Amino acid sequence: MIEEMGIMGIVGASFAIMLVVAARKMAVKIDERIEKIREKLPGASCG
Repeated sequence: MIEEMGIMGIVGASFAIMLVVAARKMAVKIDERIEKIREKLPGASCG
C-alpha cells in the first residue's frame, strides 16, 4: 500500500511539473499599448 501511494505521488508530481512547464511555455504576453488604450476608454458596454 505504501508503494502504491509513492507511485501515485510521483505520477502526480510529474503531471504538476508538466503543467507548470506548459503554462510557462504557452503564456501569452499582454501588449502594453492595448492596456493603455483600454484605460482611456469609458468602459461602458454598448452592445
